[in-house]
Amino acid sequence: MLGGTAQATRVVEELRRTAWILGILAFTAFRAAAQIHGLHYWDHWQVGDQVSVIFPNGQAGVAQSDVGLAHREVTRETVCDPVTGDILFSFAGDSIRGADNLVMPHSAIGGFTEYAHWIAHPGDAKIYYLFVNTYGLTSAWHCATVHRDSGILPSEADMPLGPYASNAALDAISSPNGTTTWVVTHDIHSDVFRSYRITSPSGLDTVPVVQHIGPSTGFSPLGAYMRSSPDNSRFALVNVDGNPYWITLFDIDPTAGVLSNPMQLPFAHEVHGAEFSPSSRYLYVIGGQPKNVITQFDLAAGDSAAILQSAVVLPMDTNRFKEIPRLGTDGRIYIGMDIGFTEQVDRYARILDPDQAALACNTDTTGLVFPNYSHGPFIWNYWPFTPSYMSTPEYRAAANRLRAWPVPASNQLNIELGVELDKATVSWMDAAGRLVRTDEWPTHMRTATFYREALRAGSYVVEVRSVQSVPLRAKVILE
Repeated sequence: MLGGTAQATRVVEELRRTAWILGILAFTAFRAAAQIHGLHYWDHWQVGDQVSVIFPNGQAGVAQSDVGLAHREVTRETVCDPVTGDILFSFAGDSIRGADNLVMPHSAIGGFTEYAHWIAHPGDAKIYYLFVNTYGLTSAWHCATVHRDSGILPSEADMPLGPYASNAALDAISSPNGTTTWVVTHDIHSDVFRSYRITSPSGLDTVPVVQHIGPSTGFSPLGAYMRSSPDNSRFALVNVDGNPYWITLFDIDPTAGVLSNPMQLPFAHEVHGAEFSPSSRYLYVIGGQPKNVITQFDLAAGDSAAILQSAVVLPMDTNRFKEIPRLGTDGRIYIGMDIGFTEQVDRYARILDPDQAALACNTDTTGLVFPNYSHGPFIWNYWPFTPSYMSTPEYRAAANRLRAWPVPASNQLNIELGVELDKATVSWMDAAGRLVRTDEWPTHMRTATFYREALRAGSYVVEVRSVQSVPLRAKVILE
């Protein structure tokens, strides 16, 4: 009898061990799927009339003209394959187009819209959500679900997220483990935030978490703008409508999608937009009268008074700024420059080293010039729709400060980081997003060499992750 009990105990323990191993394997597979969505969706910016900007493997932005499908005047937002960089879907204000640039069935979403935002499913690299804001006094958010294989899901082609008036402002924050994305909106003339949760495997929850926090924004549907920091620690709400102008900073709980500790920064002049530096320490603000200026604020200075005291006006004052600043995947901040006629832009000014204090951030007013040989020198833009208005901190974190060579590689790969890391993990993911190998990064080293070993020929994404830094990624090819 005792022997039978011991045998039963061993069987139970073996079943527990097996369940534990299966659980680990399932979690590893899930994490691989969750990681793939944050690689290179926004390496391609759709700018305007047949013009775009690409960031090849996280390098400096390159302006292109007449470069193919979806590069059209009416395009609002594009989303790209995270591995190849090819355009998957685009949104043209009233319809969704596929990779072939043809209108997809069931793609009419809430009528004509002025704001649109692609968000990837946090656990399934083939599912995307398109959030759109219908313009006007009846402004409200709608959402469509698009699958890479089956197209737009008819039952989820036009899901209203209301009814209520919503500011044309949206951003997203990601949970630390990558399993949840919170889509954050804000009501017009209100202190109400609405956060919509997207989880794996459940998908979008259309019932929002509602918070009353911070000051009320203005009346205009275009009266607010928001941005989350790359490290998911802070959230900025900008009152563009004025009287008064202000930016309110919040702390973020990315696990629950909750904002707290509002800190208001009042301004005596117009404020058009803001962007965080890659490290999340500095905030860059566009605004001023009679000219537009870029001002850097040190968020590590302390309270609101100390942050305002830290202000440094950068040497790029001009009346030409038109677009809201955007952090590129090369770690630089880009600001569209108006040519002086109605909403046309011919170049981006740039902040080359936004993590450096004061004038060491190195501004470039000449910036990135757009070639547009077929349609004249100017690009028609629908301010402020371009470049991509929304990307989660994980997508747009100044992330690709990682250099890998040679390309292609044979037996060994050299990787160089822009920072020294401690206890970092190197993950290798194949073209399907599967985690195929992990290595440890050498402590306090900026450059390391890794050997191919059993890896097959093909394309891989290498990610270096640590608690000290946003994920650093690069695409590599083994021959």
